[in-house]
Amino acid sequence: MWIIIVVVIVGLPLAAYVGFRLGAGRLLARYDRALQNGRDRLDPRDELPRYLPADLATRWPGWDGWYALAIPRDNGVPIKAIRVSMMTGLYGLDGIDNYQELPGLSPFEVVEYLMMLQIDSTSHLFRRYLPKQTDLAMRREQLLVSVKDWGEISGQWPDYQVQMRDPMAGIEVSLTYAAKHLIWWADLPRLFTYVAAFGDIQGTISLGDQEYALTGEGSFEHGFARKPFNYDGLLKPLRGLQKLFRFSLIHYHYNLLISPDGLHGGMMLAQGVGVDFRNLGGLYFADGRFMRLSDIAVEDVELEELQSRSSALPVRFPKTWRVRAKADGGLFEYSATRESPPAHIAREMIYFDFRFTGTYRERGKPDLPFTGHGYGEYVRI
Repeated sequence: MWIIIVVVIVGLPLAAYVGFRLGAGRLLARYDRALQNGRDRLDPRDELPRYLPADLATRWPGWDGWYALAIPRDNGVPIKAIRVSMMTGLYGLDGIDNYQELPGLSPFEVVEYLMMLQIDSTSHLFRRYLPKQTDLAMRREQLLVSVKDWGEISGQWPDYQVQMRDPMAGIEVSLTYAAKHLIWWADLPRLFTYVAAFGDIQGTISLGDQEYALTGEGSFEHGFARKPFNYDGLLKPLRGLQKLFRFSLIHYHYNLLISPDGLHGGMMLAQGVGVDFRNLGGLYFADGRFMRLSDIAVEDVELEELQSRSSALPVRFPKTWRVRAKADGGLFEYSATRESPPAHIAREMIYFDFRFTGTYRERGKPDLPFTGHGYGEYVRI
């Protein structure tokens, strides 16, 4: 009898897990439109707010986020990378969101305003959670999202504008984007969509009394997701199991690559309890040729411990890592090393920039080497 009990206790959860792994992949493959969507232009419905209610004071059924990356080309400019964003809500998970910074509001009542600058060997982070009802303004007909007194994001394919400021540090960023190429990271209708538009950037940045002209490359991104509730309660039992068994509950590694040779693209690896929910990427070469990436594997080469502002325990973070992926009959791989100090967004969410060297190999053809600068996001729970 005890053998039967052991089989039931161990076997049923194992069978459920195996079924979940198989079913999750098939379900995503069936409903995800990311690999079928066109890459020549962005439709207005995919850049406009998807979850904007008539009354900003009501509870929103989901969130929208607009994100912009700029990698300056001029080595004389002290700015190595710029990352800014506005989100009309939080992801819904403590450790990825920083609940400790909420100004007495619920995660459903705030807009997140964020600016990260990598300045030589310093990382500057300015992030605030502000009440949507009073500090957020949005337009429905053409993209215009603004946070009162601090900044706005606007435009229509292929031209976008970003105006952001950190009033505490006297920093102002003004950028225009001329988008050329798209990569769809996900498109699950009425659930989660995320797209990145790569292109040229130009503009200015003011650091106190000094103003610099900026030119280079970057990305303009829009993501939106349905969020009926926070997910902490659902993950609480799994977090408890982590105390008994060592396993990764969530692993997320997102890299955007910008090369002076004209290559740009990136990869996204998102896993939950060992199941790949996102494993894809893409590269655009200087001649406009696109190459899809699949079967992405990330190897941590050197780890470092980062101290979080919201936790007494340090977080292990890859200082150097290696990425390998299949690429349309060839192999693309690169090694990356964190550049400036990373920005600890929350207990388990880290933003950073990095340098990379890579190679595309295809049988019967000479290797194509690449070097460049990148931006990344990392979570391991």
